[in-house]
Amino acid sequence: MESKGIEVYDTSLKGNQNLDLPALDSRILKPLQDKNTIVVIDAGGDPKGSLVLRRFKNYIVNSENYFVVNANRTETNEAQKVIDYIDDIESYSNLRVTKLLNTTHMLKSTTKEDVIKGYKLCKQVEEIRNLELKYNVCIENVYKQLKEDKDESLSELKEKLFPIKLYFRDQWML
Repeated sequence: MESKGIEVYDTSLKGNQNLDLPALDSRILKPLQDKNTIVVIDAGGDPKGSLVLRRFKNYIVNSENYFVVNANRTETNEAQKVIDYIDDIESYSNLRVTKLLNTTHMLKSTTKEDVIKGYKLCKQVEEIRNLELKYNVCIENVYKQLKEDKDESLSELKEKLFPIKLYFRDQWML
């Protein structure tokens, strides 16, 4: 990412990359304080992991706060579970979720049925919580399959498709 001009700020626990603790490098304040900088914070994991965002609440204003849905995870495979997860994250972070991202996948084994399942789940949550489903994120081969699908009921899903490539730092994630 740095070769593309993207500054990366990660954990403040250097040398302890295997620890899953909510610890951001204090240098993150630099881009957060610069109103001309686009900042993306991945506070993934569980709701307690979003607790670290409370510290930066005064800098995270007028922001889009996405909740990433993977309908293949047991914690987020039903509308009520997604809503409960959102409630917990909002409580811990003291920030409001404003949009949904459907990222339903099985890594390289993802099928178009996975993406459709996640889309349907997000539509339920969208209706209940009045949150916009922004994108249906999927790997490129599934993107092509969905784009070519003639099913008229998938038109909104197709309008919001966002293709990605997978990059793995560890071989076991294949």
